[in-house]
Amino acid sequence: MLSFLNPEWWQRLRHRRGFGVHSPSAYRFITEVLNERLPYYGYERLDSLDADPHLARLLFRVLVATGPRRVGILCADPARRIIFEDITKAALPHAGLFASSGSTDFVIVDSDSGEEFPGRLGSKGAFIIDSDRRRRRRSLDGLTSGSSFDNGRGIAVVTINSGIPRQHFNVKF
Repeated sequence: MLSFLNPEWWQRLRHRRGFGVHSPSAYRFITEVLNERLPYYGYERLDSLDADPHLARLLFRVLVATGPRRVGILCADPARRIIFEDITKAALPHAGLFASSGSTDFVIVDSDSGEEFPGRLGSKGAFIIDSDRRRRRRSLDGLTSGSSFDNGRGIAVVTINSGIPRQHFNVKF
């Protein structure tokens, strides 16, 4: 089926610019973090890494916007884990890095490398890489508050905010 006939494709395209997003915090996150097109201060450091530039810059912006102090990196592939650690250190030089999601503020989960999704997300959010759409959606079902953003191509970002009810947005980023 052609992608432009898919209703979710149109919804992702609309939400990309903030159309149809009524939550001020979700609108700001979509327009200023997920779809930021201007260069960030740390992009030069990321270009030296052996990582997908789009993924590295997106993770960098999400980490800077959420500002966690303790980051859990769940990745079975050691090479990808080192890349995620380098991106986290570039974004948050003083953040503690952990190999579990137990007492962390933010969790980076790479299910594509064989890592299982944790039962508990970080207290500030999560960055989920999982090409299996159903598994990615199941991982977001347990949210009771906060916003989740799914690009439909293997990446979901979750921000936890106990002051707002659960919201889900299909966004092209």
